[in-house]
Amino acid sequence: MDCWLEWDLNGSAVALARPLALALVEDALQTQGPRVSRAPDLPDYATALVDEARRRVALKRGRRPPEGDVELRGQTLYSLLRARLHAGACPDPRPVDGADLAPLPARDFVVVSRCGAWKDARIQRVFDARFGEGAWRSGYSWGEHTVDVRSGIELYEDGYREALAADPELLAWVCGFAEVYDTAPSNVAAYCDYSIQEVEGAGQHWQDVAIRRALVRLGRWFKGHALLEIRGQDSGGYRLNPGQLDFHAHERLVEPRQYAWWRVDSIEDFSVSNFCVEAPLDDVRRWLRAAPIDAERCATLLVAQHVALLPELPRACAAGARASLYAARTVSLMGAAAQDFLASYDDAEFIAQVARIAELPRARQQLIDRLLSDDPLTRKPAFAALLEDDDREFVRWMLAAVQEDPARKLRARAREALAAE
Repeated sequence: MDCWLEWDLNGSAVALARPLALALVEDALQTQGPRVSRAPDLPDYATALVDEARRRVALKRGRRPPEGDVELRGQTLYSLLRARLHAGACPDPRPVDGADLAPLPARDFVVVSRCGAWKDARIQRVFDARFGEGAWRSGYSWGEHTVDVRSGIELYEDGYREALAADPELLAWVCGFAEVYDTAPSNVAAYCDYSIQEVEGAGQHWQDVAIRRALVRLGRWFKGHALLEIRGQDSGGYRLNPGQLDFHAHERLVEPRQYAWWRVDSIEDFSVSNFCVEAPLDDVRRWLRAAPIDAERCATLLVAQHVALLPELPRACAAGARASLYAARTVSLMGAAAQDFLASYDDAEFIAQVARIAELPRARQQLIDRLLSDDPLTRKPAFAALLEDDDREFVRWMLAAVQEDPARKLRARAREALAAE
């Protein structure tokens, strides 16, 4: 049953459609207020809203939400629902879309790429050619589940909500503007609907919609007169760029990460690193075996980290030092899940390489991931960082392992520096 909620923003009553009302209930359930018995006099549509919010909170947090009532700005959640929740369509004509936030069916799908920085057209073209039209899917990894792209955007939005809630100065600052935009001032027309992407050819403008929805969830709204651009370093709102704000659940970010202009553990890090393309296991096997192991296939093994693909690793180990490093990093990330494979694999040098990687500090493990990246703009600064590492034996080991890397000038400079020591 559809419903809507009256929510007070800056003294004016604003009608919220069900998706934002649901988000508001979720936010309340994630607080730690006093627990009392469940309200017996809620109408069916309100009870259904609370039950759906509990399911979504459990998926987001990986555990059950609190039982009973919780406080929400000086009143209880149930008293707010009784007073302000209404059945039927929302009278506010402005769009508000929602996400299912339900795990996609497992069906033995395997991650084949972490390409959240790619354009949609490129993703479509590459994976249609590789696996066939309609034979793959995209989404976001979240713990043991994969959720659809729209649900991943909601988790991205949660990052903004938590970042603003944790920084009162930043929250007050953004409320001092009239509105925010990303790709063009026309973004304001999207209001709270991510599906309205009116600037053809530009990137998706998620951050402005996420900020609006986060403000609604926090009971705040804009009260200034100037528009605020939230984009690159030269924009006035760069501090609200998703690459500059910490993601609230950084423990849910997958490894290996994707690297570029954004900060590690940021909202953008989640958006790019947890985005995944998945394909059925049998199709992935066929593609891996259709040609010799190359960098693209090694990268697929690395992001998949799937026990059924471990038999492909010996081919990688035989393909050169760089491919062997891919394989060893894959096994080090899998940990206990790869123990049976290691016990049956008769290659002492490879097993020692896996153990050595597993013992490295996290920063050096991530440096290896950057050196293995397909993106030369990621590899080049990684070589510079490698050269600055104090452990010269580690530096020599890595240079030998990535000797096929195309960043020849940086590799040569690193070797010259080591030879001069």
